Amino acid sequence: MDEVNKYVVRIPDGTLHLDKGLKQTLVKYNSNPNQIGRLLADRIFTLEERLNGNCNGIMGMVQMDLDRLQLLKVTVFEMCNVSYLEQKKVWHKVKQAIDASNRKLRFKHK
Repeated sequence: MDEVNKYVVRIPDGTLHLDKGLKQTLVKYNSNPNQIGRLLADRIFTLEERLNGNCNGIMGMVQMDLDRLQLLKVTVFEMCNVSYLEQKKVWHKVKQAIDASNRKLRFKHK
């Protein structure tokens, strides 16, 4: 296993797995996908990645790591029991929340 950071591990088949302890700390937010998305982004992306990137890589920013974004997406859907029909809409809102959090972080670090 290869540690991406202290919360994310890449197993030999190449897939990423989230630390179970982190998931347990987020259970209290399971009715709020945006909150879980922001909190996960805080933990699985470095400060540098968040200051220089966003979810889609637009507006002159670097796109955040797609593998970790996919892990975040799957985790949000699992924890919040998002139905297949709602996933596209929910994921759009979660990305907006993460990008807004990143903008706020950039503003603080000016």
